[in-house]
Amino acid sequence: MALERGDTVLGRYVVDYLIGSGGMGQVYAAMHATLGHRVAVKVLAYEADPVLRSRFEQEAQLMAKVRHNNVVSVIDYGTLDDGSPCIVMEFVDGIPLELLLEREGPQHWALATAAVLGVLGGLDAIHAASVVHRDLKPSNVILVGGSMEQPKLIDFGIAKSSSSIPSRGNITRCGVLIGTPAYMSPEQLVGMPVDHRADLYAAALIWCELVTGRVPFETGEFSDLLRRVREPAPVPVAPPGMGEVPDAVSDVILAALSVDPADRPPDGRAFAARLRTAMRVSIPGGITAGSASDAPVSPSSRPRRPTTRPPTGYAAPTATIPAPPMPTAGYRFLVAAVLPPSRLALAAERQWLNERVGELGRGFSLGAQVWMALQNGVGPEAQARRDGEALVADLKARYGPTVKSAMTLVDAAFTLTAAQLSGARPLPPALKDLLDPLIRG
Repeated sequence: MALERGDTVLGRYVVDYLIGSGGMGQVYAAMHATLGHRVAVKVLAYEADPVLRSRFEQEAQLMAKVRHNNVVSVIDYGTLDDGSPCIVMEFVDGIPLELLLEREGPQHWALATAAVLGVLGGLDAIHAASVVHRDLKPSNVILVGGSMEQPKLIDFGIAKSSSSIPSRGNITRCGVLIGTPAYMSPEQLVGMPVDHRADLYAAALIWCELVTGRVPFETGEFSDLLRRVREPAPVPVAPPGMGEVPDAVSDVILAALSVDPADRPPDGRAFAARLRTAMRVSIPGGITAGSASDAPVSPSSRPRRPTTRPPTGYAAPTATIPAPPMPTAGYRFLVAAVLPPSRLALAAERQWLNERVGELGRGFSLGAQVWMALQNGVGPEAQARRDGEALVADLKARYGPTVKSAMTLVDAAFTLTAAQLSGARPLPPALKDLLDPLIRG
């Protein structure tokens, strides 16, 4: 139902103007007829299917549990004359964080930290109410008065009560991902259970986008996005002239971007406390949400980790792979397999793969589904072949006979580098020839 200026909603809210509209409905600015304060009225289209209507009502119920300066408040809920449901919310006079990024581009890391500290305050409040947002992104953060220091979380349309999230918490009955892939945690991307730590991951992604101008692993291809399921996040690098990000701060952000939720901060309060501690180390006088613009900014006094500073906003991986023995003759096996990403996301599964390879070789990840092993030592051709074939047999026994895998032998000169595994350098021809048929097939 389209509302006009002067229409009365729920008998007491007088519509003023349309704020915005989308496929699910519209949001209007309105005034309380008696009290005179401004509100926002979110109306769902009457023809919306029952699942969307149920989510809409759930949004009102979940948001009504929370009262916090960094979370938009729900005031009322009801239906219009034609049956369209509507939510009456606090009116937030501000701009979406997404719009600020479009207008101004990357922000100084101290301002980004102040904004994320406010976001974490809001997350801590909703998590205390047993609510998981599941779709935290810049367009769902409103900056009150345009201030980076006063963010408010909005749009809980796909939020869930943490006590009711099923075993595959971000999958609908049709098997469709719920949320925005660019801001999903690794467990969301592969359909694993999600809890409040998925929101903490998204908050760290927002910090990265504020500082660098884009989120890690953003290429426009969903298959490349899945690299975050297996690869550590790259080090964020601020644009020239914006000041280097102190190690202490980036270390906290990278911990929140851990693939395994258990390695992230336990909650929003702990995440915020670690950020504040990092800021005290990095900036004289420290920083708190609400004081970022006045904080004196200087590089960290600690020695910087060596990094290459490409224009993409992220440093190349700094980890190196120990060089294998380099005898003059002999062979090693090289095995590649396309394995179920939902299995690879499990810590227990990764542990099994590591234990299976053990001293025989080393395991690597080339994405969300591709796993690879290389034999450590160099030996006779027959022995290397037997070892590789035994590993392939074990993979088929564990993952089923239809698992896609391949094996080849490589000579003593074959090496791999971190840059090759991260995609920064071309793969060696032997590995590329092994992988191409698996990926195409």
